[in-house]
Amino acid sequence: MAQEEEVLGKAYDSRLMRRLLTWLRPRWVGRLVPIDQAIDFHKVVGHTLFALSLAHAGTFVFAYLDGHAAAAPWQLLGTARGGTGAALVGIFVVIWVCSLGFIRRSKRFELFYFTHLLYVACTRARDHLLVTSVTPASEFLDDLNV
Repeated sequence: MAQEEEVLGKAYDSRLMRRLLTWLRPRWVGRLVPIDQAIDFHKVVGHTLFALSLAHAGTFVFAYLDGHAAAAPWQLLGTARGGTGAALVGIFVVIWVCSLGFIRRSKRFELFYFTHLLYVACTRARDHLLVTSVTPASEFLDDLNV
């Protein structure tokens, strides 16, 4: 029964995505973002996520320093959120650098491939990683029941 519901859910998701893409193509978003070119779309999404992650990390550091005026900036790394954030930004930097054209077009394509798998491995093993297995656990993850 659960497997049948999962299959039906995926079928619904694909119909929904197809309708959304059909709706977006003639609009300004469809002209701005290469929706139908998978590799170009992936590049746009990757660069956007990288820029947004750096902006998020930067604002988090500024907020921490604003709330902890007496603390040195490096002390943020000693907190659970600061440590995991720094680790994820570090992983993202490695992924982004290895995704640049000069790496992908070289004879080192495996760097691109394995750095992407590094992120997948970290998200799958988060309960066993030293940096993310802190007590108490994040209240955000508690809300998601993961």
